[in-house]
Amino acid sequence: MAVVTLGTGEQDMTQLVNDNGNTLAAADCPSSGSVFSFRKAWGNFISGGNPSIANSIANGVASASPTAYRPISNWPVWNQNAPQFVNFNTTGGTLVEGPQTMWGTTPLQYEGPGIKNAISVHDANIWEAYRGDRCAFYKKLGRFIPN
Repeated sequence: MAVVTLGTGEQDMTQLVNDNGNTLAAADCPSSGSVFSFRKAWGNFISGGNPSIANSIANGVASASPTAYRPISNWPVWNQNAPQFVNFNTTGGTLVEGPQTMWGTTPLQYEGPGIKNAISVHDANIWEAYRGDRCAFYKKLGRFIPN
């Protein structure tokens, strides 16, 4: 897979292209369930200082187990020594060809009732091949880089 940026300046469009040259996009992504979950967490944070959301919201209406426990129902408190984050993701759906873009490509996208929330909590230090270590390295370099 490759990330391709089309256009210049403010009108750039970034696309994910698979090995066959097909553009991967998501018509229903984020799904309405994912959008609702994120907005609910954001709203809870703004109105009450706690972004936790109910398990039924985190699981979404498409879930086979809408009341199953999700860690986001008890949002992790920040700890500098053990940082965590919440990943708002989705999974499932049916792969279909989307409408042709203005650049002439036809994106492949996931849509339909099979799209489900896949919201999870992760260790921020080890996420994506130890991103925390890379961030710490760049933080140490910061004092040597002029503004």
